[in-house]
Amino acid sequence: MIYYSHQNPNILSNETHTPSASYDHDAVFFELSVKPKVVKKPAYSVYLYKKANLDGLEKELDKMVSDFTQGDHSEHTVDENWGFFRSRLKQAADKHIPKKQVKPNRRLPWITIPIRRLIRKRERLFKKARKSKNAAHWQTYKKYRNSVKKQIELAHSKYVNEVIGSSLEDGDGKAFWNYIKLNRTDSIGVPPLKVDNKVIDSNQDKANILNKHFQSVFTNEDTTNIPNKGLSPFPEIGDIVFTKAGIEKQLRNLKPNKAAGPDQISPWILKNFANECARMLQIIFTQSYDLGNLPQE
Repeated sequence: MIYYSHQNPNILSNETHTPSASYDHDAVFFELSVKPKVVKKPAYSVYLYKKANLDGLEKELDKMVSDFTQGDHSEHTVDENWGFFRSRLKQAADKHIPKKQVKPNRRLPWITIPIRRLIRKRERLFKKARKSKNAAHWQTYKKYRNSVKKQIELAHSKYVNEVIGSSLEDGDGKAFWNYIKLNRTDSIGVPPLKVDNKVIDSNQDKANILNKHFQSVFTNEDTTNIPNKGLSPFPEIGDIVFTKAGIEKQLRNLKPNKAAGPDQISPWILKNFANECARMLQIIFTQSYDLGNLPQE
């Protein structure tokens, strides 16, 4: 099989066929002119929590809670109340916590500055040998190349054993998961899907298609003929009561250095201002439970 693109037929060149003495088909050799496409991730903003105006942020959140509790929140839907909480919390954070732009860092952490110097010297020796075509220069380059390769392997082994190993022993898996992320071969998530000769690109359409497929492979049970197992030997679970103290306790147990979820609410804010957030979340959780509705987010 020969790789061929109708959109760019010029990428294939120097095609040759060589008969095979052992098989009933020919060996095909060709040159493929392609370049790897490197997708650079854009810069993103991060909060500088150490420079946050804590007094201003606390006053802003107190006002948010006051505006919410003084109004008749029962007249609003769960979506509206949650949207109020989320938007006002983000506005307060943007107002009182400075930000900075950060570029994604794809550098390998075990490639230190001394090793980078060795790599640059290796490249200089390679260019020198290629330009001069001198056997002695090539020998010097190959010897130095092998030495650099060994240094990189030792640095990688040291990083895995000491940095990642010690962090896991301390119960902090951040370094480990960063290492796993660096070894990923792609970061595109779910690739485009083809359904009925149509290519689906949007995340929402892909999620709907996968959801429809998963539903199709499950068995639809007959709920009209359910056997009677009698009374349960276990006591019934009573209604769940959401208390401010319980919610506040859970918020204070959050790890502030974790990344925000899809709602873009920082765990640092929830933890450090658990008292203010718990007062609103108690009302939203209770309303959601009583009505049997969840926010669309």
